[in-house]
Amino acid sequence: MKKQLRTVCSLVLSLAMLLSCFSLAASSAGTLRAAAATEHSYYVRNGGTGDGKTEETPAATVADAIRTVNADGLGAGDVANIYIMQRPDRFTYNNNLTYADKPEHGLAAWTAENAVPETYTAQLVVQPHPDNTGRTYLVTGNRAVQGDEMVVTGPTRFQNLYIISGWNQKAIRLNGNNVTFAHTDKTSPHFGYINNWPMTGDSTIMLKQSMEIYCGTTDGVLREQPVDIQFNFLLGTHSITGGSPLSPILLGGNKAAESYAEDVTLTFDIVGGSSGGAPLVYFGNGYFPITYRKNLNLNVKSARELVLAERAGAVTINGAYQVIKDSKTLYTDWDARKDGSYTSAPTTTNVEEFKNVTIKGGSYILTNYSSNSELLTFTGTAGTYTVHSTAGYAYAYDAASHPDTLYYGSETLTVGGAGEYNLYETADLSTVSVKPANSRFIGWQDNGDGTMTAQYEGGDAERLTEYEDYIRYRGSLENTYTKLQNGEEVHVVYFGGSVTQGAGLASADQDTLSWRAQVGSWLAENFPAARLTQINRATGESGTLLGSYRVARDVIAAKPDLLFLEYAVDDYYNSSSYDDTARQYETIVRNVRAALPECDIVTVLTTERTVAENARKGTLYAQAQAHEDMAAVYDIPTVDVGSALANRVADANWSSYMSDTVHPNEAGYALYFDVIKEYLHNSLVLPAFAQPAVTEHPLPPLQSKTLLDGNVTAIQPTAALMQRSQELGGSEFRFNSGSVTMGTYTGDFRLDKKDSYTTEPLLAVEFTGTELALFAANAAAGNQVQVKIDDGDYQTVELDPHNPTALATGLLSGAHTAYIKPDMSTFSMRVAIPVLYARDAAYQTAQVVRYGDANMDGTLDIRDLVSIADKMNGVYCAAADANGDGAVDEADATLLRRCLLGLASIEWENPDAVSWNYYVQAGGTGDGRTATAPAASVVDALNTINADGLAAGDTAHLYILKGAERATRGVDEIVGNYKVNGVTTKVMPQHGFTSWVNLSNAEATSNRYTATPAYEATVVVQGLYNSAEEPTYLPFSNTLGGNAPLIIGGPTVFKDLTLVGTRRVNQYIYHNGYSVTYDDSVLYGMFDNDYTDGYGADYETNPSATQPTRWNGLVKARGSLGTNLGYLKGGNTAAGDTTVVFRNAYKANGKNQTIYLEAYSNNSNRFAGDVRLVFDNAAAAPEVYIGNNGSGTTTIDGNLSLEVKDAASFTLVDGSGPLTVGGAIQVLVNGATCVGDVTKFSGVTVQDGIYMVQVTTNMAGALSLTDTVGVYAVAEGYTAIATDANGNETVSVSGVLTLPAAGSYTVQVVEYYANDGKTITVYDSVTVDLTKEKAAYVAGQVFLGWKNAAGQYVQAVDTYQHGDVLTAQYAALTADDFGIADVTVDTLSGTALSVAFKQNKAFLAALPTVLESGAITLPSDTAGGREICLDTPVVLEWEPTAEDLNAFTPKTVGATPVTLTATGHLESETERSYRCAITGIAADSYDEFHQVRGYIRYRDGNGIERVLYTEDDTTSVYKVAAEAIAAGATNSDYEAIVRYVEDTLFPNYRNSLYAGATTLYEDPADPNHKILQLSNGLYERSVTVSSGFNITKSELCFYTDPHMAYINSRDIESKNINALSSYRGRSWLRAGDAIRKQAAVAKYAATFRKTVMGGDAVDYLTYGALDVTKNLITRRSVNGSLLMAVGNHEVKELSQPDNKALTDITPAEGFARIQEGWSNDVYYHSETVNDADGKPAYMLVVLDNSQGKYWASQIAPLTADIQTAREKQIPILVFQHVPIAPDETTVYDMSGYGRGGQFGTPENNNGVYDTTTSRDFVGNSVSDATTNQVCDLIRNNADVVKAVFNGHWHANFYTHISGTDPTTGETVIIPQHTMYGSHYGGVMKITVE
Repeated sequence: MKKQLRTVCSLVLSLAMLLSCFSLAASSAGTLRAAAATEHSYYVRNGGTGDGKTEETPAATVADAIRTVNADGLGAGDVANIYIMQRPDRFTYNNNLTYADKPEHGLAAWTAENAVPETYTAQLVVQPHPDNTGRTYLVTGNRAVQGDEMVVTGPTRFQNLYIISGWNQKAIRLNGNNVTFAHTDKTSPHFGYINNWPMTGDSTIMLKQSMEIYCGTTDGVLREQPVDIQFNFLLGTHSITGGSPLSPILLGGNKAAESYAEDVTLTFDIVGGSSGGAPLVYFGNGYFPITYRKNLNLNVKSARELVLAERAGAVTINGAYQVIKDSKTLYTDWDARKDGSYTSAPTTTNVEEFKNVTIKGGSYILTNYSSNSELLTFTGTAGTYTVHSTAGYAYAYDAASHPDTLYYGSETLTVGGAGEYNLYETADLSTVSVKPANSRFIGWQDNGDGTMTAQYEGGDAERLTEYEDYIRYRGSLENTYTKLQNGEEVHVVYFGGSVTQGAGLASADQDTLSWRAQVGSWLAENFPAARLTQINRATGESGTLLGSYRVARDVIAAKPDLLFLEYAVDDYYNSSSYDDTARQYETIVRNVRAALPECDIVTVLTTERTVAENARKGTLYAQAQAHEDMAAVYDIPTVDVGSALANRVADANWSSYMSDTVHPNEAGYALYFDVIKEYLHNSLVLPAFAQPAVTEHPLPPLQSKTLLDGNVTAIQPTAALMQRSQELGGSEFRFNSGSVTMGTYTGDFRLDKKDSYTTEPLLAVEFTGTELALFAANAAAGNQVQVKIDDGDYQTVELDPHNPTALATGLLSGAHTAYIKPDMSTFSMRVAIPVLYARDAAYQTAQVVRYGDANMDGTLDIRDLVSIADKMNGVYCAAADANGDGAVDEADATLLRRCLLGLASIEWENPDAVSWNYYVQAGGTGDGRTATAPAASVVDALNTINADGLAAGDTAHLYILKGAERATRGVDEIVGNYKVNGVTTKVMPQHGFTSWVNLSNAEATSNRYTATPAYEATVVVQGLYNSAEEPTYLPFSNTLGGNAPLIIGGPTVFKDLTLVGTRRVNQYIYHNGYSVTYDDSVLYGMFDNDYTDGYGADYETNPSATQPTRWNGLVKARGSLGTNLGYLKGGNTAAGDTTVVFRNAYKANGKNQTIYLEAYSNNSNRFAGDVRLVFDNAAAAPEVYIGNNGSGTTTIDGNLSLEVKDAASFTLVDGSGPLTVGGAIQVLVNGATCVGDVTKFSGVTVQDGIYMVQVTTNMAGALSLTDTVGVYAVAEGYTAIATDANGNETVSVSGVLTLPAAGSYTVQVVEYYANDGKTITVYDSVTVDLTKEKAAYVAGQVFLGWKNAAGQYVQAVDTYQHGDVLTAQYAALTADDFGIADVTVDTLSGTALSVAFKQNKAFLAALPTVLESGAITLPSDTAGGREICLDTPVVLEWEPTAEDLNAFTPKTVGATPVTLTATGHLESETERSYRCAITGIAADSYDEFHQVRGYIRYRDGNGIERVLYTEDDTTSVYKVAAEAIAAGATNSDYEAIVRYVEDTLFPNYRNSLYAGATTLYEDPADPNHKILQLSNGLYERSVTVSSGFNITKSELCFYTDPHMAYINSRDIESKNINALSSYRGRSWLRAGDAIRKQAAVAKYAATFRKTVMGGDAVDYLTYGALDVTKNLITRRSVNGSLLMAVGNHEVKELSQPDNKALTDITPAEGFARIQEGWSNDVYYHSETVNDADGKPAYMLVVLDNSQGKYWASQIAPLTADIQTAREKQIPILVFQHVPIAPDETTVYDMSGYGRGGQFGTPENNNGVYDTTTSRDFVGNSVSDATTNQVCDLIRNNADVVKAVFNGHWHANFYTHISGTDPTTGETVIIPQHTMYGSHYGGVMKITVE
């Protein structure tokens, strides 16, 4: 920072020396406004190894600096300036490495190795270090050739940086934080990537207009605070001409469900152009829902275009979608920009029509046609906006063509509901020029409520309407009408291009058949008495650019009464940008209206073939839109003849109306005229103006920043000018006085390629102005000229074939000579120059008069001084009038000179707003007006402030500079010599810090003080360079040990500094009754030396020493210093109100470091107004003495209010001096507990009582003071309940708490009512709709309704008062109360599944009203095993609601279950039963499983209908028949069913799978490596197990890792928080892909006699996923055909949850939960499988090792089963989840490759794993003893253990386990098969032989 200061001073001094050359009068006009100091500074430099606290110890990355910021304790409200430093070798560092090395680059990085920075709450400002040169880059990661994402984890401002990625453009994730991207250069791209390695400089970095920016959150956590994201530089995020969208801005974060409690606002203040300023905003999160509980706002202050597109993922806006956009900004969709080729984008900019967007509060689109981009800002209420009008009022009207209502306001503006509005501002509502299209309009009536209503006479009889959609009726033609009716002379001018001329027609027909000619004829026919003059000023191949130069000569000079302006299509052919087009159009119309305010103007929009499609889509091409938008601002009607034609003429029929792409034929011109005729008929024939009159059209605020005017002079070729050119050195050009070249121009300067020249052609032209442009009528592309101005150098300029070419710009205003030398090698034909144009930008029309910018080039510099001098005796120029006094004189030059020296600054728009800044530095000798001449102390600077005349209402910034002496003197040089060798010398030591006051030695040693002068201006005392490493200290005085207090003399604000007492005790601040604010950056301290014990102390620790004591140079931190609101001495009165605000962490420490209402003295003083103390810091611990600490009396005439908005603690102390209060005392405490009760203080006398208000709810700012005593504002959305000392309650109403009387109150702040699921508690008068309230889910209970305190059921909707309580009622429910009794197959009439249900009568009697019983069903594959409900589609996927992330609504749905009628009712004494049948089951569907569920529909006690369900059952005709036969039933129908399924259906199905199969992988030498893709898409891997035993060949099926993810109503209603968090956070397979795949897997597996599932049936444990598992796996087991292992996912609820703070269940809890849904024991199961003849074939052993270990309980049964298998001579096949560590020490992860077509081999692997140490294997070095013991059992019994099967890896492995045959001792390989996941379609066919 010292280095930076030296640099600044050097620059200022250099500039001062330069400017001293100008002998201009000096004055004290003002002082420089300095940038506000930041609190803390940090430094980042590539290669840094420090903590970033100093320039010498920079951090390596911004992420490292963030760690330091957090370690320093910076939090919300703090600002951390992070300076990016450059290393000298940044472009050569590591250049010896290659692309393949992914080298670390030499630029500063956000983070390293893709690590996410720590979360921070301090405001980061990341910016270049002042010493940097050239561009400062910030790379998203530390490596080149590697594109890392940038993840922003806190509030951040990126200032003046180029943000790039290491390779290609990667995303920036803002995480829902407040982030601003800003750069002083708004015209260049500031994003990009390293484009080449090795780097050689800026050229190897590709800059782009954006990166992919994700605005949303990624953690799924509700964002409580508003989100504000701003883009303040060039931004363009889509491809204009085609291709996919480039680098869009995405509202979502794309990682998790998102929800925002407050408004989310995106602001675009970006520069447009032909290829920039066009952000693409994506609505959607890709996969997850986004919920905005309030409003989503887009504020487009400036942009060329705002492009919207839709993305997957639901977007719910519970509030409104609001857009405030500049009128010059195109508002389009991606489809329109891509000509329809990007088909997934919407075809509308109406966001409400986006299929994924739900907007509950409507859309508000406000187009700002004023020049004030800050006119409106959003409030928390949709449709209501804060007005920031510089004129007085903002007003808006419906954007339709016929506005009947205006909405206006000066402070707020409220529009009439959702819709599109045009927005303006005005100083006088009576001058509003907007008019409805109805010609009977007579004026506006002000309704007094912010609206004005149109008043009419008559109606719209005989109105033509055929082309109504293509006419925008604005203003009126009343002036033209009046002149025509009065028979006056009327000039009609047609100003446009070739279509206005009539091109496309024969020359002879252009003046009869063109639309121009037909309009003239129509006017003559309809107004025969008028004297019409038709003036054609059309010129082909021109446009508004040329028109801007021509307007004065060709239009204004013709004095039109009616002007037709048609240039849009010419601007399109000129590729004129929207902004340029709008500026050029405005130049024409504004100059016409300024010169001829009575002239009526009509804009005509034409079309051409390539843009006609825009019209058919309802949009305009950019240039036409610019004309349209600017016409709306100027209240000019628009006749869109082009859109009318495009929508009536198909492209295939184009030639019927058009002679080429753009020029109409006779039919086309006729159609154009028909549209214009309709407008003229409705505007001139129909009107019956009440009192026709000619009035002036008002000029609206300027829209463009500047216009292309300013003393435009046409330099037309003449013989005299040619002669003058030759006199100036020109040669070879000729003057041609021939035909009309353009408009009214005749003659030209001519140069012919065919001529031979003896000298080089040169044209010399004199002109006056700042610019010169040349128009070459027949120039061709590539024609070049060399141009020099005066004595400058020649520059090459390429000529524009159609428009004036700027030869020179930015010149000093004045006379110049241009030398134009054609490069004849670039010309192929004659060049004719009909005109040159000179322009003086100093006189151009400007949106804002920039006072002092005399040459209007956008900067203040020395050239402006020259321009001011040049204009002192000329025509008045506002820009040169720096002080805005109406004259250009020496005072303006003096003020500008002071600005350039850094002594003052001007707000360009307001010359009265001069900012006053002062500087203080120890050792200073100046008056403090400049940083180079600082005052010596604050008191000295205050004297200067008073001398400058600053008064109340003014603000002076007083900057504390580091003490110069302190910076240069060593600590040992600062000696204490008050007493040396026991001899008192009374010489006070000087510390060298910049101080409040400088005392002489006599003052310091005798307790005499230099008084602080009184001042009226508000003085902001702040450190200029303040950081944690180098704090800005402000001691009370300049001496060590001095007893001087800090005495305040006027309203004061302290910030960015540490106030320092100069001795250890009794150091006080005296406010002297003034208002003072302590910013949250203010700290306290004392000098830490051995001789600060006060006056008369012995300053030497060793009196016998010969050397004086040295100070250690340290300032010891203190939590506070003594602060007195009153005076140092008595007898004073403080006038007015006194407000003291402590935003800092003031922490009292005894009576010397606390706050006194008066003073720590015996003085008596008085406050004439109200006194208010405010504390607002969560860490504050203030202590306030009520009164003083002496015998003096304190008197307050008004009220005394103490307000604690937030604090850690708050203490009140009874002062010893009496306090008299003429009003009331209020003590309001939020966020802390008040210690001390003023009502019990003995010395307090109060007139109007004491209010002690303690908020008990731990909520900062819950209550706040109002202007009325005893009335408090309640935080929005809450109710306050105040309880007095007697227990009486007072409840707030409409957000206001009014206490009945003075007294002590405790206040609880609550929502209006609360529902915890079992109890509804009411706190304020409110209507409760029980249909919307959820009762808690209670397992084994059914909800009956809500009862009140009297035990009565209440109405469904009713109003309740504070204190009312409703309680949920339940009844017990078991399967015996309501459940499935049995399922049979009925074959009497077709085949049906008949399901019997039983009901307990006692349970039915407990239900308030039973309405109906029955059942519902769906095929299990259709339902996907999911929950089925009555009359409700199956929910395929859920999404969280905006109000509660743990409440869900359906996102996608499937089929609705079929309702089955109850029949066969039976009844006993205690039970009822009924049957429901699933009928019509065909033979080919016998194996199809059906999900069935019984229901009871009942009405609860509140009259609300509800449904109760049984547990699901899933079964099939085949399952019922097969299991009945196995159980011993004799039924021929059942036997036939089983035979048909097993002998026909299953074989046929298997054959169909193989008939269409494709071999993906096959190794003839190894049958274990064969994979087929079956015809149903599954991937079948075949494995053969050779047992070595004499057994019959058998087949079985194995699949693993289904990973099904789902939640159901039980998860939601029981608030299964873990499961719901995982469902929100983990998107993988959430949409149901795994469930759909499992249906195919289950159908395949059913064809085998035995199937084993290898674990991870669910992705994470939920009730919904477990039910799906039962329905798709467990319940499909027929006669025990299915066994199930457990995976690691089944026993945990958390898997990528969006809430990372949750705690998972234990594995034991998980095992217990899943057991009831498993087909076998979850830890161990074995069984012997017999062949068809009943002989043992093999043994299956299913082991659990899902937790990466085996269990001790498995050892005994496994040992026994091994012995059994050996005795039976059958093989054992082991199935488990995690593989055993094989012989191979490495395996290759294939989980990212193929669809089952890859094996774990070195080729194309996704990673390499060490099997000896990985915990994804068991039986290795990291396994426990029990696990290794089980593994040994398997390995050491290889005579019977013949294969091991597992999953877990989602990949195909084949590995070896070395085993031992115990009978022979030989080593035997046990094959191990790891299987691809079934969620991808993987299945295995195992053959045992």
